[in-house]
Amino acid sequence: MSWSRSTRSRKQIDNLDRISNLPDNVIDCILSKLPIQDAIDTSLLSKTWQDKWMLSTSSLVFDDLDIHFSGSCDHHYGDDDDDCKYCFTKFVNSALFLHHGPINRFVVRAQTITSRKKLRKWITHLSMKHVEDFQLVLGVTHKDHELPPRFYTFHHLTRLELRNLVMPNLPPDFDGFKSLTTMDLNSVEIASRSLERLIFLCPQLKTLKLIYVSLDYLCINAPKLESFEFIGSFKSAWFESTPSLVMLCVRLYDGVLPEARWVHSTYNRCIDLDQNMEFLSGIHTFDAGMQFLKFLVAASPPKQVPAATLNSLVRLQLSRFKLHDLAAVETALFLIRSSPNLQFLKVSLRRSHGRDNPSSTPVVQFLEEAKCSLSLPKLSQAMLQWFSGTEPEMELLKIILACSPWLQEMAIVPDIPSLKGEGSILKALLCLPRASVLAEIKYSESMTEMRRYHLQF
Repeated sequence: MSWSRSTRSRKQIDNLDRISNLPDNVIDCILSKLPIQDAIDTSLLSKTWQDKWMLSTSSLVFDDLDIHFSGSCDHHYGDDDDDCKYCFTKFVNSALFLHHGPINRFVVRAQTITSRKKLRKWITHLSMKHVEDFQLVLGVTHKDHELPPRFYTFHHLTRLELRNLVMPNLPPDFDGFKSLTTMDLNSVEIASRSLERLIFLCPQLKTLKLIYVSLDYLCINAPKLESFEFIGSFKSAWFESTPSLVMLCVRLYDGVLPEARWVHSTYNRCIDLDQNMEFLSGIHTFDAGMQFLKFLVAASPPKQVPAATLNSLVRLQLSRFKLHDLAAVETALFLIRSSPNLQFLKVSLRRSHGRDNPSSTPVVQFLEEAKCSLSLPKLSQAMLQWFSGTEPEMELLKIILACSPWLQEMAIVPDIPSLKGEGSILKALLCLPRASVLAEIKYSESMTEMRRYHLQF
């Protein structure tokens, strides 16, 4: 008899719904961490769970790689590509309009969506939800992927990420995103004047990314901006007001128009790097592409000046750097010479076309002369990436080793396809004089291995 009672009691415990009896805040937390499809499926458990996900989940994230459909739409892009797009868009549509609670975060990551009409419906519905984080990341550009005017009523935005979309001219009555702190526009088609106005009307903006964007001009007026990253092209650019800027990354497409100028609105003329560097004075981290270096000196080459102006610069990265280009080398050395507190230097070299480059002689002469006047008093870590052993590369390496009394690590990642006589180059590297007794040359073709050295790049 006791065994029977014990069995019944064990069965009752096994049948007990422990999850439903959890506190509401715990259930809300669980639902918020589930993928959207699983969260919706909980509504099938019972009447108690029918509306929980709608009221508990304020973050709606739709990723077409995570959402799977039954039937003919197998979510494998290929023959059923149109079916997949239709099913995904339909799923987002249904979930969004069934959701009755607040929506603080709305994210769609997909190859594409089916129509402008659906996008307009989503935006209209979300405009009444006080969305703070809006991300629409599409894999391909399409003429129908145009943000409707209602989007500009998202007054509570704090984060915005858009990819492969068209942003038409801003509505005349648009008064800005007053709470926006982060904006990431990737492969977005937008007019220069609209972008200028958009940035100006986001007074709390701290982080701005413009990736694969082509502009006639770039104008930034953002007093609280701390980090700015740009990959693309422009014909002219200027900073109206960026006193808080500490991180700057600018990489221009190859073939930027030679008449392009980096101008300052106060002076309304090209900047002479040796006289007007205030727009870089507060920069802590600077990543400059090869074309941007040439852009900086489009008006006139930098002069050697004794005064240091980039006192805040700690990290400098030169990307896709051509060591046979004298103008770029002069600009790079000017920046380095003007940065007495530089601690980390990375030069990512552009693939070399061989050692017998006819333009290498003036560069080598310039570097040899620069070694006498250059000082890197605080440099502790440096890296040369895609090193192929050319004469200008060896001279640059000599300068870094000879002018850095506190250098600890000199990492070299070789460009194996173009490297010849690797053994002799290694011997030459090890014999180079060093100003620092602590300096260690670390040579490896593996970037993974280089990361183990804890280089601060």
